[in-house]
Amino acid sequence: MSKIKKNLSDQDMLKNWHEVESFETIFDQGEAPAKRSGGAKKNAKEESFLPDEAHKKLEQLVLDIRLEQFRNGVKEVKWKVTRTPEGILLTPSPK
Repeated sequence: MSKIKKNLSDQDMLKNWHEVESFETIFDQGEAPAKRSGGAKKNAKEESFLPDEAHKKLEQLVLDIRLEQFRNGVKEVKWKVTRTPEGILLTPSPK
């Protein structure tokens, strides 16, 4: 039996601990502890297939629509994404 070291940070205490995947954690990933990776985290722009200009334009247009909805009294918006022969259609609708 080994002694418990004192004055360790949470990170030091959990350094070598890995949760075994069980029936409870397999279906509810929201409650499962975050899996740590050695690499840097990627943000949404790095994972996007869109060029930076198109990504910024899309974000700005979505923000504009969201602000317009908010001014009209809509607090929450559900986005419906559909594929058309011409492209992609992004439609806001109140929840």
